[in-house]
Amino acid sequence: MTYVSLDADGVQDIIDKLTDYKDQSETSWETVTSTNRVQDYPAKLSGRSNTAGQHASALETEINSLQARLDAAKAANEGGITTTAADGTICYWLPEGTEDTPENIKTHNQVDKVNQARADAQTMVDYSINGCTPEEWDELIGRVQANQGDAVYANTILNNIGPGRLLDLPGDTQDQLTFTHPQGISTSDRPNAGEDLADALGHVLATASMTWDDDKAEAYANRLVNYAEEKGKPLRIGALNQMLAASRPADIDSDGTPEDIGLNYNDQLLLTLANRLENFNPDPGRSQPQGRDAYDKQFPIGPTDNPLAGVVHAMTGNPDAATKWLVTNPDGTTEPVTTSQSVEHAKRIQQLIETGGLTDQSWTTDWAMLANQIDQLPSTGMADPARQYKSSARATATSGILNGLGSGTDPLNLSPEARQSVAAVMARYPQGVDASTDKGNTGGPLGSNVNADGTTTYYPKFTDRALTNLIGQVTLDQWASTTLGGAMTDYHTQQLQDAVNQYNTTGDAAALTKAVRSQSRTNAFFAGAAAHQLVAMAEKDDSASDDANSVTSFLAGLIPVAGPVLSLGVDLGEPFSTDNADQARNQAEEIENTAINANNRQLTLALLNSGLYTQDDLKATLENAGTSVDALRVIDQDGNNLTQNMTPEQLADPNTGAGLEEIGNNLYSPTNPKLDFTGTRDEGIDKGWHHQPRQQHRPQPHLGKGR
Repeated sequence: MTYVSLDADGVQDIIDKLTDYKDQSETSWETVTSTNRVQDYPAKLSGRSNTAGQHASALETEINSLQARLDAAKAANEGGITTTAADGTICYWLPEGTEDTPENIKTHNQVDKVNQARADAQTMVDYSINGCTPEEWDELIGRVQANQGDAVYANTILNNIGPGRLLDLPGDTQDQLTFTHPQGISTSDRPNAGEDLADALGHVLATASMTWDDDKAEAYANRLVNYAEEKGKPLRIGALNQMLAASRPADIDSDGTPEDIGLNYNDQLLLTLANRLENFNPDPGRSQPQGRDAYDKQFPIGPTDNPLAGVVHAMTGNPDAATKWLVTNPDGTTEPVTTSQSVEHAKRIQQLIETGGLTDQSWTTDWAMLANQIDQLPSTGMADPARQYKSSARATATSGILNGLGSGTDPLNLSPEARQSVAAVMARYPQGVDASTDKGNTGGPLGSNVNADGTTTYYPKFTDRALTNLIGQVTLDQWASTTLGGAMTDYHTQQLQDAVNQYNTTGDAAALTKAVRSQSRTNAFFAGAAAHQLVAMAEKDDSASDDANSVTSFLAGLIPVAGPVLSLGVDLGEPFSTDNADQARNQAEEIENTAINANNRQLTLALLNSGLYTQDDLKATLENAGTSVDALRVIDQDGNNLTQNMTPEQLADPNTGAGLEEIGNNLYSPTNPKLDFTGTRDEGIDKGWHHQPRQQHRPQPHLGKGR
């Protein structure tokens, strides 16, 4: 590319002088020809007249050529194509090998686009002050929306409208397009004009910022907040929030349905905005009301009560910037986040979430989606220790957000998008979820594992309250339930298989006991969370509701059921629901019973097919179970395991399920007491179901010899 630099003032001075000279020469020649005519043409000037005209035309061509280059340089600078040099010069550009002609210069430096944007910026301001017809507004907003993704157009708009005026435009425009009657009733042919403009300006800001360096982005962000804090301008923060609420579609949880996430901004712009708005300090003074007449009102555009509402949404599309904001690292260290540091970060994140309240679904949805976005940030390709730091920071931010969302004492009511984002994050960390179901779990919000290669894997952990509230919300969404339930199933299956392999190698059953206990505990915890959600929401409303009093998909995969060999498959099951608090309490007990039975069946199936038990062990187990018809569906009289060749449909048969329960309540080895896990299973259930007292309905103890 070829860049041609020029001194704008110097070139303009040359143009002005050449223009003056041309005008003066033309005036002088007119005087000469006029005098010659008055004196009855004593001189023959016809040839010279043509020559003078040619010189004037050539001079005008040169002036136009210089003007075209100056206009192109100004347009390129105004539209963000080029920047002003340190010495104050500006430039235009041309592709390599392109002839330097006015036409080429105009095309490649997008002079027409800049002129259109400049005119639209002036029209925006004019309409916000003097008003316009609805049809005129439609034409203007249509042009702005059509060009909001063009960097040259966007930069030109922002270069012609200052930050303060930019924040006033949405409200002022809505005011001009709204008529307030003397009775106080307001009507408008374009009731969404202010929001539409704020959305378009949000796109303009995002588009322009992606062409800025960090210094320019930081400076502009500071100017925006300074003007939002200005005395007598309480509505500007709402307009800024509405601008930053502009969205783009993206399927961030891979459920096949796109979510609305923030636009792509310069990270430094968002980081500066977030840090400033976290400590937003507007001047409390107010100016006198302004309006066209005594009945005019100010029309707020966007939320004014939460200065972080817009920037948090914007962060959902910029998770790198969000991580830097939430897990501060002023020293630029590459040392991983420590446990104590993660606790401090989590406390701050919880406080940030509480500023907007846990009852605002839009707010909690943005935070849930932000956790999901941060958690999916890649760290592959980065060298240690930078990769280790990023992994720990990512897990810290994710944990802080989810623990903050689940920190309330009242039951949550998340949106479907938020429930799915929560489930998507938890499904990536079944170990963290499993560890967090241990009552009163300690160690902070950040867990870690040292891998065989010496690197460390970090994962989020959750408080009892947070996990209870979040799992309760997951049960309200089938996709969320099946996603998390499937991940937990795979994890527990692998844990049990690893424990079986270890036992076969060493004879040590400690890992087996731990696997059975943790799986039972987690399943019971999930069941308890569902019951807690059901009862708490029913008690709050005590009436039927489409969503508030229904755990619509508790069995939709969250608690896995018996499936193929060593695969605790997901079953769609039947949803639990309730109409009022009394029914909810009864359903809570049914939830517990169902969870215990499902856990029993799945563990029994996995243990039967693990190879741990001999044929004699299974014969003894069958005898203890009483050789019922259902039990004989699982083990025959000779002690053969009949589930090995069953289809998923056969395993899902209720009679097979009843047989698995009977066998599971009696499964043991007469010669090896290490392989009796019935007590361990019940212990896990008890530890997981700690939200409310368990009902006493244990199976009868074994009746065999030596038991």
